[in-house]
Amino acid sequence: MIKNSKINALVATEVGNLFNDHLRILGFKFSKAKAQFTRKKGPIQQLIVLSSPGTNLYYEETTATLFLRFSVNAYIDVPGYQEWYTQYTGDGCYVRYPQRTFRSEVAISFDQLKPDDFLSFSRHASPREQLIQRTDYAASGIADRSAQDFIPTADLLTTGINLLMEEVGKYTTIPDIVDQITDPAPKHLGLLLFGGYIEKAIPLFETNYQRYINSIQQTQTTDPSAANVLKVELAALVMLAQQLLNITYENPFRRRIKISEPKQELFELAPGLTYQEALRFDTTGFTIDAFHVNATGEVMIFSAKKTIYKFDASGRLVFEKTILPAPGFCPPFGPKSGSIEATGAFFINNHIIDKDNNHLELPLPDMGKPGKHLHKCDVTDLVYSAAHQQYYVLFNNWFLIYNDKGVLEKQLAVEDNMHNSIVTDKQWIVTRQQHTLNTILDFDGQVVAEYDFTDGNHYYAFSPAKDRLLCFFYTAKSQYYDLTTGRKEVLWAHPTYIKGYKEIMYNDTNHNFGLTIAAFSPDGQYIAGGGDHGKYVAWKLPGLERVELIPMQEVIDLFKPETSIAVNMATGDAQTLSSAKTSLVELEGHTFLKNRSNDVNRILFLDNGDYFLLVLDTGITMIWDRHLKNIGYARDMSIHAHADRFISIIKENEYTVYTRV
Repeated sequence: MIKNSKINALVATEVGNLFNDHLRILGFKFSKAKAQFTRKKGPIQQLIVLSSPGTNLYYEETTATLFLRFSVNAYIDVPGYQEWYTQYTGDGCYVRYPQRTFRSEVAISFDQLKPDDFLSFSRHASPREQLIQRTDYAASGIADRSAQDFIPTADLLTTGINLLMEEVGKYTTIPDIVDQITDPAPKHLGLLLFGGYIEKAIPLFETNYQRYINSIQQTQTTDPSAANVLKVELAALVMLAQQLLNITYENPFRRRIKISEPKQELFELAPGLTYQEALRFDTTGFTIDAFHVNATGEVMIFSAKKTIYKFDASGRLVFEKTILPAPGFCPPFGPKSGSIEATGAFFINNHIIDKDNNHLELPLPDMGKPGKHLHKCDVTDLVYSAAHQQYYVLFNNWFLIYNDKGVLEKQLAVEDNMHNSIVTDKQWIVTRQQHTLNTILDFDGQVVAEYDFTDGNHYYAFSPAKDRLLCFFYTAKSQYYDLTTGRKEVLWAHPTYIKGYKEIMYNDTNHNFGLTIAAFSPDGQYIAGGGDHGKYVAWKLPGLERVELIPMQEVIDLFKPETSIAVNMATGDAQTLSSAKTSLVELEGHTFLKNRSNDVNRILFLDNGDYFLLVLDTGITMIWDRHLKNIGYARDMSIHAHADRFISIIKENEYTVYTRV
């Protein structure tokens, strides 16, 4: 009911001001923006953090008083350690150690609340009246006072602060922290290495190495999930010991992606589209971030944002490497990845694995000393030019050219944007320099052309010949350009210009009608797309004839109705408000699909556009021919296409590669 930003502001001011005088004389500094007090004691940072619980306001009827509930949390941490640990392991870690928590309340005035502070506000009632009407505030307030960790504010400012200081004061050195942990994980042992306590660390590494071995042996049959967690921690311990102590520990439980026994499956997407099973991978216990197949059937898997595996076409592991971020950089969040058709290589972010299984790292520019957080290392785009034997990379606000040995040859400043891309054959850099303008630059940074788009249509697609451009995503009107003639057209995913279209089909929705995904066919003969509310559409080229894609009835029957449910917060009871089933509607002589969900999240082309697949977010894949007819479907799986000859199918922890027959 009250915006979080307002609650946070009240906690920072009303509660922060109460504590500031008491904690300032103890050497704490207050950050109003973070609502926390900090004090440095050697390598240790002591923190008193103010926060608010879920139900943060309540009105007490007997005293006619409005109370703000809050929590006071004491922590200790070691500044700089999280970045250091990430640098050496590639893993993130959170090492803020909680010491004690108190809950309390402070009276505030209704005058401190304004209409703009409410998520929804009735003009017929004052802030006071609206809060009083919420009976759950009173009930939760009474329950909170009976909690064991509740303490009146007056006591909190005296006895409570003394207890908090007593807790955080126990820690003045890093060993003080580690000594309090019964079974330290690698991130805790790493604290000793970070602080330079090598002699203390070595026996603890040995003891905990044996502990992990024994624990895994005891749990891998009785509790496989717990054993998998322990195996991950053991791997981190082994890595830290090798890198920083030069001690090698054998890891008998080193996890590997397994090649499963082949089932010799034939998989028919549709008549004329049959695939034979080639490889089957068991990825149980692994987090898979990327999975690619090149034209020769080799497979690259990227796991846990740090380990690259490459398998040859027979399933033999030919490359395995854990890549750690360069100094000053954090691991990639959502790395660009794929195969390079011209060379048969794979890439993950700025790392190349060539056809001979050699590893090449393209060095990223020096970003200077990191501040509070490490620099991001994610590249926006990476392509290879066989003609020039060069790698082209967009990273941060730079366009970078490397030779095939990985030597940086050129660095050009461009405006950073997550939607920037490189068009190799034209030697273009596509940048979004404003919210409504795509600017094409050459490799020297000179403007080649500019194409405006409606605000929110920040996705774009080029035709294979790079002579047409489509800007789309948010609004009902997508912008289409013929780059040769300069012709500009509007494409409608939803023909909302038709009288009655929105009212008849979507009158009870307030969502957008944009084209959320689109792609030109490989032969440039049509555009396939998907829009909001499960809209499937295509345009024939060059005439831009719009075609409503109607799935076969068998597929429509698989679509679950879109249901709206309201929950009574007081009783917890749920009530169905509406349920809309997918159906066909006739308007002005045209048939339209009335759908509410089942949106497209991937478009795949096969056989130079003779077929295309619309992969839905519900696990259904629809197969269409170039005549824009739905000729088949698959369900309960995620399908990807690779190098035109291969597809991969993901089912839970199993990745299966199929080749065309």
